[in-house]
Amino acid sequence: MSKLNLSFLSLILAFSFSLHGQYVPKKKKKDFFGGQQDLSRQPSNIGLSLNIGPTFTMASSNKIASTITSSNSQAGKIGGNFEIGLTHYNMKSPKYSFGRIVDYFDYGVGFNYYRGTENTNIALLDETGRETGESASGDGNLANGYVAGRFSVHKLIYIKKTPFFLDNYLGANAGFLVLEKDRTYANMNPTNSYFSSSLNVSLHYGLGLGIRLKKGSYLTPGVYIPILALEEFGKESIHWFSSRYYPLTCQIKWVYLLNKKRSKTGCTTNGSDEDKKKNKEYMQR
Repeated sequence: MSKLNLSFLSLILAFSFSLHGQYVPKKKKKDFFGGQQDLSRQPSNIGLSLNIGPTFTMASSNKIASTITSSNSQAGKIGGNFEIGLTHYNMKSPKYSFGRIVDYFDYGVGFNYYRGTENTNIALLDETGRETGESASGDGNLANGYVAGRFSVHKLIYIKKTPFFLDNYLGANAGFLVLEKDRTYANMNPTNSYFSSSLNVSLHYGLGLGIRLKKGSYLTPGVYIPILALEEFGKESIHWFSSRYYPLTCQIKWVYLLNKKRSKTGCTTNGSDEDKKKNKEYMQR
């Protein structure tokens, strides 16, 4: 893991805990966007999640040794991703002053598409190491699509006196390359290229800013980055031709908690307050 990644994580975590506050459940009807129907809903701890958003790559040179002199430039491009999965919330009462260690975990499968480009100008050398006067120029493109899976554990930091919260998470993700462009330039064949493995596995860190839409429904825009590659250890970037592309995966996540199963014998578990009162009076007859 690079020193830049460590410094970034330390700064974000320090800022997050300075904003820490405990969430206070809302009890009044007017506190819920869904009114009485939302107030009486009894969500379970399991929910569906949908993630969608752009991806971006930060490009840099591979600096691979070569027998030719060359100049190389690269740039990241915008791609996209989507994911569908499940979320499991920790409903147990907090045991510590700072709240729960893990507020929820989630996992999903989807598709990630990363893009980038590089331009190379090369001057050929003869056997003595002198330039022959011959040169070539061309473009190479990264346009890789991965079938992906992700697992993350989340810690929520509630921002005091606001409806917002910070969502910090760590996890693991894997992707398998199923879509790519040709591994050659259109008008030349660079000799100092390196291509990452079709399978990538890494640990990631993510940060989001969420808001509670209504009871059991949350919306969280955020981004996650690889912090330690496992399949090709230490190579968190996608290596393609003579360039490295460090991926940023941005997502807008919507979570909807499923309803608890209704009791088969009455309304003691679910239903409005009026339903529960009527059921209690009936049972006392």
